[in-house]
Amino acid sequence: MDIAFFYVIVSFLNFMQQSYTNINKNHLRRLCSAVRDKMSDVEQKNRSNKIINNFIDNFAFQSFKCFFIYIDYRSEVQTAKIIDFIIKQGGIACVPAVVPESTKMVAVQISSPAVDLAPGFKGIREPLPELRRHCRIDAENIDIAVIPGLAFDKTGGRIGYGGGYYDRFLQDEAPQALRVGLAYKLQMVARIPMENHDILMDYIICEHSTYLTQSRGNW
Repeated sequence: MDIAFFYVIVSFLNFMQQSYTNINKNHLRRLCSAVRDKMSDVEQKNRSNKIINNFIDNFAFQSFKCFFIYIDYRSEVQTAKIIDFIIKQGGIACVPAVVPESTKMVAVQISSPAVDLAPGFKGIREPLPELRRHCRIDAENIDIAVIPGLAFDKTGGRIGYGGGYYDRFLQDEAPQALRVGLAYKLQMVARIPMENHDILMDYIICEHSTYLTQSRGNW
């Protein structure tokens, strides 16, 4: 372990012990991103597969039909296998696409993550232009929204990259959707500093744990 990363880990662990009442969100973003990005490709894949299996065990065989699922970027929990599984089971898989002239996202149905995506907003893979035009899904039909993040807590708190795209989408476009965060165990912290506009998750799925947050009561 190099000395710089050692100090990142020490700072991160110290951070996790704090109450988070007055903690700077950007500092938390930097720490959590640095820890997550230090995982090797093999470790990311192995951990992602465990999280995917946990998600499928919890949700894929229930009566949900339409899934809104983020496309992983950098070291986020990988989602292609979830999307493939849902499509093979006859479900609807839709993914985010940012509307460039606004600060909003739309949901677009895809049939193959390997074929239907290309680099888009900030380099994140998004649906091809023709799919964006012809395969939009009405957000009110989404049953489950699978959401990324840099850090989560057991009460459903989440911190993202700071753009607010998922918060606005969940609040304004798909308030009915069950909100599920995917997280490596190392992304779980004691408490996220939340603001009024931040949206809580209903479930957090990790490698070996499922946290029911009851942020909106029992489902």
